[in-house]
Amino acid sequence: MTTANRVIAALSLVLALAVPARAQLPDLDRIVQVTLLPGWKMDDGRRMGALRVTLAPGWKTYWRTTGGGAGIAPRFDWSGSTNLADARPLWPRPEVLTEAGLQVIGYEDQLILPFAFTAREPGQPMQLKARLEMGVCSEVCIPVDLTVSAEGGNSTDADNFLIRLALDDQITPAARAGVQVVSCKVEPIDGGYRLRSAFRVPDSLRGPDTVVFELPDPDIWTAPATVLRKGDIVEATTEFVTMSGDSFTLDPGQLRMTLIGPDSAVEKQGCTVP
Repeated sequence: MTTANRVIAALSLVLALAVPARAQLPDLDRIVQVTLLPGWKMDDGRRMGALRVTLAPGWKTYWRTTGGGAGIAPRFDWSGSTNLADARPLWPRPEVLTEAGLQVIGYEDQLILPFAFTAREPGQPMQLKARLEMGVCSEVCIPVDLTVSAEGGNSTDADNFLIRLALDDQITPAARAGVQVVSCKVEPIDGGYRLRSAFRVPDSLRGPDTVVFELPDPDIWTAPATVLRKGDIVEATTEFVTMSGDSFTLDPGQLRMTLIGPDSAVEKQGCTVP
């Protein structure tokens, strides 16, 4: 199958899983509930809060990228907030899941997604309001578009405990985990590029079984990577093409790579050899 056909197949699966006719589905409120936890004020003046996404049994939602398979990656719009300069998501370690025979990256049961909120005017009240676009999927995939808000105050101790658990389960930087890029080769293909990379991974890290590549441009489709481990070397190969078919330049230094194992996840910025 050519690269272009793989893109078409992936897009066809996304469309096949998306069901706009909600009459065929349970009530959306019974599938997913989203609340905004205001969290607490930190010593540096910022606020640590979180979105809590609770899913019905058998349903899943997605990480910051779906991993190249089907699904809908989330988007956040905080423009409805008051006195907010920045909202930085702190993604907890995702799971590698299967959907319609394809590998996707996301979460089941519940997602606690912490955010570090920075005020435009420190010391003044902050009111948080977010529009959230996301996908929730089981045998079908439903697009969700909703708004959540929180005004002042702090979360309960129980909610803060959940936020702290999510903060303790963050993705580890590659330098801290002892993961190094040992090779990174780019070759042109029809409509894009193929990238072959290799990482040196400590024996203490089980796996990784999955490597996810991300580029800043969301219009560039990234294929799920094939991964092979040989001793302490993990080899991963992927392809990049544009949805429009337009030409583009691939800068390996812009790549964000996440190596996901059964009990850990490691992130490296830039596919460059030291």
